[in-house]
Amino acid sequence: MNPMKLGILILNYNGLRWLPALLQSLKEEALPTQRIYVVDNASSDESLNYVAAEHPDVRIIRHSENLGYAEAYNRAIPRAFGDGCEWVCLQNTDTIVQPHWLQPMTAAANDQSIGLMGPVFTEWESGEPNYYMKGRCRNVIPYMMDPVYPPSDRDWVEGSCLFVRKECFEQIGGLNTLYFMYWEEADLCRRARHKGWRVVIVPGSVCKHFSGGSATQTRPGFLQLRNHFIYQLTDPFHSFARNIMASGRLGLTYLKQYTWDRPSASASFRLLQALGSTVANVGHCYGSWKQT
Repeated sequence: MNPMKLGILILNYNGLRWLPALLQSLKEEALPTQRIYVVDNASSDESLNYVAAEHPDVRIIRHSENLGYAEAYNRAIPRAFGDGCEWVCLQNTDTIVQPHWLQPMTAAANDQSIGLMGPVFTEWESGEPNYYMKGRCRNVIPYMMDPVYPPSDRDWVEGSCLFVRKECFEQIGGLNTLYFMYWEEADLCRRARHKGWRVVIVPGSVCKHFSGGSATQTRPGFLQLRNHFIYQLTDPFHSFARNIMASGRLGLTYLKQYTWDRPSASASFRLLQALGSTVANVGHCYGSWKQT
């Protein structure tokens, strides 16, 4: 089994609170061919000074403005591939990887049909399966800690720790910059599956995720709502007309929630903003759909 040539890219925006524990966990389980990058979205805290002083081996990629998730990674990932990495791991600051997490990943990477993969996820404090596992991977939970079990195919893998093969990333054209943040990893995984790549989670590889360390909201915010509509509009597995109908049904579902089930003036206003922004971007959505 050949070691995976891996570049771990940590997207950072004022993440000093999280970086010490994350970097320690990554270095405790390092591969001999592993490189770590901090991709900084114009942080104003001391996080980059900390990295430079305490982890001089970590490469820093600086952006002059906050580019969000998709664009920041699209600019940084080619740097890792240019350095000889065959895989990149897109890592949130509010995560900690657990012992032996890379051994199952290295084994799975030898399957040339796998384009994207991720670990299983636990809650930060309790170690219980997190919202993603409970919501989308319930059948995996009984054996999620056991590396003997094979990778499990999924629609998408949570973007807080997402491995991407170089050939897959280059074939599908990277992340869709229509998404600033939220839903971009689901879109990336879906486009990979559309091109025939497998998307899997790997039992025995474990990552703790604080879930909301970057942005915590009690109800979906503007970007979450807007990007959910964009995600519906750009589904490459269906016609654009069907996507428009699906997006319309989604809008009616949200409208019912915010005006009837759980009335909320502020949530209704965010929904209207999201709908307006989605309509304004229909042409771009169509272009993205057609390109796939």
